[in-house]
Amino acid sequence: MGQPRVALLIESSREYGRALLAGITRFMRERSPGWISFFRDRGIHEDFPDWIQDWDGEGIIARIETPTMREVLLRQTIPVIDVRCRYPLDLPQIDTDDREVARLAVEHLVERGFRHFAFAGVKGANWSDTRERNFRQLLEERGFSCLTVPSEEPPPLVVRESYGNRVHEELVAWVRTLPHSTGILAANDLRGQQLINACRDAGLRVPREVAILGVDNDPLICDLTEPPLSSVACDAEAIGFQAAELLDRLMRGAKAPRQLRLVSPRGVVVRRSTDIFAIEDLGVARAIRLIHDHACEGINASDVVREVGESRQALTERFRRVVGHSLKDEIVRVRLERVQRLLIETDASLQTIARQTGFSSGEYMGTAFKRRYCETPGECRQRTREEGT
Repeated sequence: MGQPRVALLIESSREYGRALLAGITRFMRERSPGWISFFRDRGIHEDFPDWIQDWDGEGIIARIETPTMREVLLRQTIPVIDVRCRYPLDLPQIDTDDREVARLAVEHLVERGFRHFAFAGVKGANWSDTRERNFRQLLEERGFSCLTVPSEEPPPLVVRESYGNRVHEELVAWVRTLPHSTGILAANDLRGQQLINACRDAGLRVPREVAILGVDNDPLICDLTEPPLSSVACDAEAIGFQAAELLDRLMRGAKAPRQLRLVSPRGVVVRRSTDIFAIEDLGVARAIRLIHDHACEGINASDVVREVGESRQALTERFRRVVGHSLKDEIVRVRLERVQRLLIETDASLQTIARQTGFSSGEYMGTAFKRRYCETPGECRQRTREEGT
C-alpha cells in the first residue's frame, strides 16, 4: 500500500470535532502511516460535500449526520469509520460512553448535596435521549426522580441545538417551576449556556438556587457563560486516535469489527455553575467544603471536626445521615478521585501520587484504590493508556 488517501468528514466548529481531528493528527504523527489527508473546514450541520461521491481514496472517517450522508457512505467500497453513531450502521462505529457521562453527572451532583434533579435535552437528538435515559435511571436507582423540559421536537429546518434560543421564554418559565437547589444536567454545553441565560432572566442565582452541568467541556462555550459552566469532559481525542488506528488496520486488510466501541469520558471539570454544596445543615456543608479543599493535604476526621467547631458525635452522626457515609469515607473518596486523575493525566510514580494525595504510603493508597475501583492503580493507568491509544 502506497500513501493512502483518507477523507476526514468532521466539523471543526465545535470543540468535540476539533478534538476528534486532534486525535487523528496525533495518530498520524506518532505512527507515521504516510496518509494523505483530505479535510475541508465545515460546520456541524453543513450539507454533505458533493465531491465525496466520486472521490478516489482508500479510507474515510466521518461523523455521519444525515440520511444522505449515510446512504452515500454505505455505498462506498473502501473502509469507513463512523464517529457520530446517530444511526445503527453496518460500519465500524466509535462513540462516547453516554452512560458513563450520566454516571459522572449523577455522582457530581449528589456528592454536592443536591436532592432535586432535572435534565434539559435536545429533543430528537439520539445522544441527548441516551444521556437523559441513563441519567434518569441512575437517579432512580438512588431513590431520586428527574424532571425534564417539556418541549416539542423542532421543525426539520431548525438546527435542534439552537432551537433552545428560539424558545427562551419557555425555558425561563420552566426553570421558575423547579424546586430550590435543583441540579440540572444539560445535554451539552450549548444547552447549559441557554439554561444559565434563562436562569438569569428568571431571577434565579446559579449555582445558589440552580446548579447547571454541561457535557463536552467546550472551553469557548463554558468560559463565555456567567457564571462559567461546569462540564463533563468527553474524550473525543481518544475517539479520533482509535478511529484512525482502526482505519489504518482496515486499509491494510484487517476485518472490520461490527460491535460499537465506547470511550469513557475524562471526568467532570468543575467551574462556578456547580461549585456549591446544596446542604441546609451548615456544619455538614462546611465539613464537606473543608474535605474537598484540603483532603489531599493529609487532614483526617479529627481535623475536620476541630475546624467546624462542633462535637465529634453530633457532627459525625449528622454527616452520615446527610451524606450517606462517614467523614473518613468522604476524605478517602476525594483523595482517590484525585489519585485517578493523576494516574490518567501524569507519569508520576505511585509513591509520588500517594504523597500528593495525602496517603501515608503507596501500599495503603493501592489497597484503598482497589477496594473502590476493583483494579489496582497500575491496572487503571495501563487500561486508560490503552483506551487512549
